[in-house]
Amino acid sequence: MYPPTLLQRHVEGWVEVLITVNEFGHVADIEVLGAKPKRVFDKAALKAVRKWSFHPKMVNGKAVLFKVRQKVEFNIDK
Repeated sequence: MYPPTLLQRHVEGWVEVLITVNEFGHVADIEVLGAKPKRVFDKAALKAVRKWSFHPKMVNGKAVLFKVRQKVEFNIDK
C-alpha cells in the first residue's frame, strides 16, 4: 500500500531488497539493500514483500533456501 502522506505529496521512489525464501516458498528474511529516497518507503516495501510467496527452488529433487534481489517501486499513476 502506498503510504498516504507520500501519495498526497506526490513522492515517488523505490526500495531494493534481498529476500531469503525458505524451502516452502515463504519469505524467511528481508534485507534492504538500497532506497531512493533513503528510508522513506522501507516500511511499506517490507510489509508488502512479507506477503509474497515463491515457488520453492529445487536442487537434486530437494527444496532449498534461496535468495532473490528485487526492486519495489513506488510510482504514482499519471
